Amino acid sequence: MQTYPLSQLTEETLNTLVTLHEADGDLEAWEKMQVTLTSEESLHLDYITSDAHRHHRTIMNEATIWGRAIYPLLRLAEQNRIVAWAGIPLKATYPAFELEGEADGALALSVGGRIEPLISLYMK
Repeated sequence: MQTYPLSQLTEETLNTLVTLHEADGDLEAWEKMQVTLTSEESLHLDYITSDAHRHHRTIMNEATIWGRAIYPLLRLAEQNRIVAWAGIPLKATYPAFELEGEADGALALSVGGRIEPLISLYMK
């Protein structure tokens, strides 16, 4: 079985393997998930954004940007069992191929200290 590393997967190769279906999200559902920031969360957000404005992001490497801005923003977005994760291993097995890789960071459902997968692709 052929294994494709996500970091090397081109759009052309992906299109030979799967049919991607794109649909508009449910805006109302997203609006229902909005929450009001606490004063402490607002302070954290202000610090992250002001820090980002003070530094030259275009010359920072990716890991620095993740450490200074993206991951702290993910932490602020945590709610209940939806938590921020870093270095998430990804693997999808299909009848004719596998996809493997790693996501730098994400918000995901935590079940027993592990990520509960929620994403799937549709086969051609």
